[in-house]
Amino acid sequence: MARPKSYQRGEVIGQALKVFWEKGYAASSLSDLMTETGLNKRSLYNEFGNKEELFLEALARYQELRRPVVELLLRQPQGMNNIHDLLRTMAEHTDPRGCLIALSLSERKLLSENVLEQVMAGVEGLRMLVKANIDAANLPESVNREALTCLISMQSFTIAGMGKLEMERSCIKAAVEQLIALLPIAD
Repeated sequence: MARPKSYQRGEVIGQALKVFWEKGYAASSLSDLMTETGLNKRSLYNEFGNKEELFLEALARYQELRRPVVELLLRQPQGMNNIHDLLRTMAEHTDPRGCLIALSLSERKLLSENVLEQVMAGVEGLRMLVKANIDAANLPESVNREALTCLISMQSFTIAGMGKLEMERSCIKAAVEQLIALLPIAD
C-alpha cells in the first residue's frame, strides 16, 4: 500500500517557482528542485512527470501572481489611463527576481516547443490587452497604434525586469513617468 503524500502539490509548485524564477528553466537542476521542495527525484517525477511539466505549472502560478497587475488593462472604460496605471503599478512592484516570462524568453533556444508556446502565450496575452486599450483610446489619427502597442508591451517586460538589475525604485518610477509623458494623449 502506498504511503500518503507528505506534501501539498500547490506548495511544491510554489517552491519550484522560486527556483525557476531565480535561476531560469535551463539552469534549474533537478538537485535544486529537490533541495527547495524537500522531495526526492521519484516523488517529483511521480507528481509532475518531468521538469518541463513542473515548470509549466510554476509558470501558470507566476501568471496567477501577476494577474492583478494585468487586470488593470481590463478595467472599463479601456484607454490610456489603464496603460498609465499598468506602467506605474509595474514600477511600484518590481521584483528582485525580475520577470519569469522575460527570463524565459532569454532562454528561448533552450526551451521545448511546448514551454516556449506557453511563454509566448503570456507575451501575446499582454500585447492583446495593451492593444485593446490603445484601440479604445481616442488617439489622434497620426498615431501608429501597432507601433505604440509594441512599444508599451516591450516596455512592460523591461520594467518588470528592472528589479533583477537592482535599480533603485525611484529611478524606475521616474523613468516610467517620463515614458508616460511621452505617450500620445487621447483627444
